[in-house]
Amino acid sequence: MTTHDNSYKGILRNMSVFGGVQVLQIVAGLLRGKIAAIFLGPAGMGISALFTASSTTLQQLSSLGLQQSIVRETAAVEDKIAHEPSDDESDRPLTQASAHTTELNRVIAASRFLLTLTALIGAIICLALSTPLSHWSFGSGEYIGGFMLLSVMVFFTTLANGELAILQGLHRVRRIATATIGALLIGLLSILPFYWFMGTSGIVPAMGVNAVATFLFYRYCSGREVRVTDAPPVWRTLSTYRSIIWRMVSLGVVLMAAQLLGSLSTYLLNAFVRYAGSTSDVGLYQSANSLTTQCVTLVFAAMAMEFFPRLTTVATDSAKTSLMVNRQIEVVSLVAAPIAALMILFAPLAVRIVLSEEFLTSVPLIRWMSLGILFKAIAYPPGYISFAKGDRLTFFLVEGVAGNLLMVGLSIICYHLWGLIGLGVASSATFLLFIGVYIVMTGRLYGYRPTRNVVVISLSLIAMLGCCFAASMLTSEAVSVAAMALITVCISLYSFFNLRRLMSRRS
Repeated sequence: MTTHDNSYKGILRNMSVFGGVQVLQIVAGLLRGKIAAIFLGPAGMGISALFTASSTTLQQLSSLGLQQSIVRETAAVEDKIAHEPSDDESDRPLTQASAHTTELNRVIAASRFLLTLTALIGAIICLALSTPLSHWSFGSGEYIGGFMLLSVMVFFTTLANGELAILQGLHRVRRIATATIGALLIGLLSILPFYWFMGTSGIVPAMGVNAVATFLFYRYCSGREVRVTDAPPVWRTLSTYRSIIWRMVSLGVVLMAAQLLGSLSTYLLNAFVRYAGSTSDVGLYQSANSLTTQCVTLVFAAMAMEFFPRLTTVATDSAKTSLMVNRQIEVVSLVAAPIAALMILFAPLAVRIVLSEEFLTSVPLIRWMSLGILFKAIAYPPGYISFAKGDRLTFFLVEGVAGNLLMVGLSIICYHLWGLIGLGVASSATFLLFIGVYIVMTGRLYGYRPTRNVVVISLSLIAMLGCCFAASMLTSEAVSVAAMALITVCISLYSFFNLRRLMSRRS
């Protein structure tokens, strides 16, 4: 068993792998959309979207936020095994008979027990609510059978996410990439016959086949890594697993509550914009938010996948936690800054390609949100510390309550002052304020301190990106574009040479 590679090279390598997987997922999503558009038409795509939204909501509610809890528990125990003395340093399956291996087996047994239980609950809820869901979603009972069949997808998606969480906790980057690619290919191939021969009636069966295939790929890969051989059945010896189950469920419920508050905040903000402005403003805001989010999903999704498990393994050591968080800030900010600059420069072109001419009024909003990308990249690594340490109260109060209140409050104020652009100002301001909040909070509670290198890189990137944003507001379009292009090149070169310098360092 090898220990986690927390060097700069390791961080960038793992981010590249997960980023590549994210690219494939985006491409697969576009291909699925294209296939649906060809075989189902606009109405069929609308039906698919409603089924997907319903299944996602049911799955999120029934899973009790267990995925990240499983990652945390698995990573913590796996790290103990990784540091056990061993003559064989190869990346082998966890079969060594040891106390820590037994503990890992029990964590995984408890995880799969809880996953099966929550998957069944989600499927039963989907079956029980099939009639009202059909009426709420489509205004008739025509799709009751579809919602009943959708319970299969809810069940296997919950199980698949759990197996993915186990692989994340074990930090099996290549296994995750292989399983995800295999599931994507099966998913793409499976929708063709269903859409071709069954039309809209094949939407839910295709979703079910994709969920089953995803689960089988992840289950196979996790089974290759961990063979649970000496853990008693959970349902027979609940007292043995009581503490593990309590830790997972209590932390998972807090995470789920924070996510629900985030969803509620988004809904309330959209409702406010609709009330104080117009439906068009809501559409422009959501399209701008979606566009900027997609551009950096490679960075932040990769960070969630590979950084959180590594942080969990050192969460009890303040010095190592600070070291890992600081390295993550350096790498992520250096990667995110050029992306943000490119978004500011090419916002009009991106709108024309991805959306349409009607959405060009959202370009200033997109540029404000792009400025916030860098603030988010700097704020997020220390934001993971409380959850990695299992500090449920702090995580909920900061992430669930304070973060959402700040975002909604600033958005309302800024929308009143500056209209649609104010929503972009609020987005950037929120992430900028949270840099200070996280540094102060984690410093007092957990002893985190940003290094001089982190401060220098962060301030340099903020200054350059701020100049790029300021250049976008120049009245002369030619001068504005030339200035933005020049600054974007400078930011890219600064990031490249700093990343190369960091990669040359020894761990």
